[in-house]
Amino acid sequence: MKSFIYPLIEETRADLSSHMATLSRAPICQIFDVTISDDHKPPKDLYYNLSPMEVRYTQNGEVEYEPEVGDLIALTDVRPKCVNDLNRPKTPYLLAFVQGKSAFPDEFPHDLLILSSKPIVYEKNEQERGMLFAVSLTNLTTNIRIWNALNLDPEGTNTNIIRKVLQPSHAVDGNCTLCSPETIRGFPIANLREAIRQFIKLDDSQEAAVLSCIATRECHHQNGVKLIWGPPGTGKTKTVASLLFALLRMKCRTLTCAPTNIAILGVAARFMGLVQDTLKYDTYGLGDVLLFGNGKRMKIQDCKELHDIFLSKRAASLAACFAPFSGWKGSIDSIILLFEDPEELYILYLEKKLKGKDSKDDNGEDDFGDGFPGKGILSQIPDEEEELKDEETLKGNIKKIVKEPSKKGKEMSGQEGGGSDDADAAEKVLTFEEFLVKRFLDIGEKLTNLAKTLIGVNGLLQTLLHNVAVIDEGLSEGDNGVEEAKKNITKLSMCRTDFLEILKTLRETVSLPDFTEERTIRDFCIRHATLIFCTVSSSAKLHAEGMTPLELLVIDEAAQLKECESTIPLQLSGLRHAILVGDERQLPAMVQSKICVNVEFGRSLFERLVLLGHGKHLLNVQYRMHPSISLFPNEEFYDKQISDGPNVKERTYEMRFLNGNIFGSYSFINVAKGREEFGNGHSPRNMMEVAVVAEIVAGLYKESVARKQRLSVGCISPYNAQVFAIQEKLGKSDEFCNSRFRIKHVDIRQKVVSILLELSNGWRQPSREKTNTNMAGVSSQLLEQYNVNGYLSLIWSVDVHKEASMHIQVIVFWDILPVCKIPDVSSHLNIRFGNYTPNTIKLCKYRRVEGKLVLPMTWPLDSDALTLASYDPSESLASQLERALEGHSFAQRERKREREGGKRPTGAAAEPVAAMMRAVAD
Repeated sequence: MKSFIYPLIEETRADLSSHMATLSRAPICQIFDVTISDDHKPPKDLYYNLSPMEVRYTQNGEVEYEPEVGDLIALTDVRPKCVNDLNRPKTPYLLAFVQGKSAFPDEFPHDLLILSSKPIVYEKNEQERGMLFAVSLTNLTTNIRIWNALNLDPEGTNTNIIRKVLQPSHAVDGNCTLCSPETIRGFPIANLREAIRQFIKLDDSQEAAVLSCIATRECHHQNGVKLIWGPPGTGKTKTVASLLFALLRMKCRTLTCAPTNIAILGVAARFMGLVQDTLKYDTYGLGDVLLFGNGKRMKIQDCKELHDIFLSKRAASLAACFAPFSGWKGSIDSIILLFEDPEELYILYLEKKLKGKDSKDDNGEDDFGDGFPGKGILSQIPDEEEELKDEETLKGNIKKIVKEPSKKGKEMSGQEGGGSDDADAAEKVLTFEEFLVKRFLDIGEKLTNLAKTLIGVNGLLQTLLHNVAVIDEGLSEGDNGVEEAKKNITKLSMCRTDFLEILKTLRETVSLPDFTEERTIRDFCIRHATLIFCTVSSSAKLHAEGMTPLELLVIDEAAQLKECESTIPLQLSGLRHAILVGDERQLPAMVQSKICVNVEFGRSLFERLVLLGHGKHLLNVQYRMHPSISLFPNEEFYDKQISDGPNVKERTYEMRFLNGNIFGSYSFINVAKGREEFGNGHSPRNMMEVAVVAEIVAGLYKESVARKQRLSVGCISPYNAQVFAIQEKLGKSDEFCNSRFRIKHVDIRQKVVSILLELSNGWRQPSREKTNTNMAGVSSQLLEQYNVNGYLSLIWSVDVHKEASMHIQVIVFWDILPVCKIPDVSSHLNIRFGNYTPNTIKLCKYRRVEGKLVLPMTWPLDSDALTLASYDPSESLASQLERALEGHSFAQRERKREREGGKRPTGAAAEPVAAMMRAVAD
């Protein structure tokens, strides 16, 4: 493995050189202060605490640049535009490595610990000359982890798999000669096959691959590697997810890796889709499954289906559950108190309502203290041996138990409901029964993971309340109902007794860890998980001392993983077998250095094993491409070994929207006159290619509208800048949705969603808070500008929509953008609004106000109020793309349309953006 060291150094140098060449586009942030760290020990350990300036946002709502652990940064007193700006004789730059986060994350969440190449001399100053900047050069985390893996101590490292598979005499088929069918006959593979078939539909090659890997897991004679060869569309991810599903049922501790965050998230999501169908009680049973990594880079906030297994979120939840007083045990005590003495709790609730101090109640929090005096209501219910003196006493007692609190609650609700016209009117006071149920459910939310026990407890609660309702119903029937009430009172008392007995047993028997720190909880979760998902690089964290050994390693997209990087998980303690899933016929891992390319530094272990003659299991049915598309790669790359699935052979799978020989099943278009350029980002874009893509999409859109057939189009590019440029060109018909998804900062996106919900519910911003100062013309009358975060604004207006036999006012959301760009949007929309009649503008401005809410107004369809013309919905996107391709301005196109006698956009079919926004508003 030492042979990888020098190529790794060369590749790191080449990567750094590439970033230095594009220094003017490098992420940069200003430094507020630099202080000497406690770990500062010259001349080598030059540790400093770095305090970046207040977090700033880009025009897309993203954080401008926030240094992360592993970043290599340059510290300089200028914003560099080229490499020469760093190499100034009098003020040279310093290199620094971001070692870790602040030692006090709660007080200084953005502070960093850095290791500097030279001593830092910095005096905080308000003057320009006192400024200091951190320029991102590259991130060294993965390369450092590879370096550590290549230099592990051979004595304390598990190199069994690496030594075995690289031996020239290694078995070509990879199977153990000692594991005969008779040897593994005792293993219930047949049962697993039936279990898999019950939940998952696999073809023959997929099922054979899964069962072969399971059989390999049972081999204890040798360490080996299985290869699953999955060409595009053959169901690699589905096969991996099915295998993991079986391994979970076998309680086989398995690590699943992939080279990138996107790949590992895809596998985890597919696995979750399978396993959730088998869960009997919501998420109960997912404690054995774990996903960990950099949540920010994973964009885990956008993957809600993975929140239940993501390590950081689980650790935060468990920290709250393990808390001694407010956690699980404290919540059990609260439920016991609730049913031992609910009367005093309810009285306290009513008193707080009377005093106006029930804000915590309305938020769903508990009103429980350590204990309350007095005899509880339910304790007044007689035991089985106790006899009732007479029917009147029984009737009075039960009414006192059930009716009086309900009556009191209703009276208070009526008193407070007198101000119903006030938007801030108090919430309805709960009756005793409602109070009991609500408090149980509130506490039960904290006990979600005690599912098995609480399921029984919840059933008892329903029985308990049902019996109360039966007693109340019997009493309401008069004297004839008293006898029935007598019978149910005994059941009610027994149910309550059983309920409390289970809770007290639960309190005494549940054993919880005595730690509450999230870091300790994370280690605890990793040690006890059966299935672990992470990137190959992140698997380095599993080399920690005391880690529970792993049995099996599964690497997805293994052919795109550098061989040296695969040494990180392959040396994990206890690992006996590895399963590599990939396709060596696809592009290998990217390599920057030409020297490293020549020595095949980017070659994968998957490819090496194939070259050594190692057997591989082929997934031989593809379900993605039409046969006319799959024909070429099947013949050229896969020796005609791939067959087409039944779904792609159906006639409905064939689509041809564009005429011409160039637009066949697939086309290769050479855009000869384009040139690469760099915008504000850090990757290239080719605007000529963007224009070609836009023209093709416009044609597809027009044809789909003409055929009244919905069409989904995917645009893929290896460069982010190219993707953004295509989005900008096509986004003119989807301004609002694109702007919302361009906002990566979670808090801002949530704020936008919150504003949308409030607007849809009738809320409007007070006039004194409006800031419509960047608009002119008709837009100033119709457009509304609501502030989102001080930098971004939400632009919307009220339009009129044709629906059934009515015209109805609708909200149209146009964009989310910086204040400085509002005049451009306003001027473009002035053309549209300029075609409205004065009467139409008047109707758009009409407000139907009820209390503090603004509700939509409607008019009959035959009303003369609206004078908008008809409109071809396919014209908008095509004409907008035509503007991008031909360079015409918005106004020139409008004049051209008038000269040709074209019709203006109108009604429900007006611009796709408006139609789409109406759907969002609904």
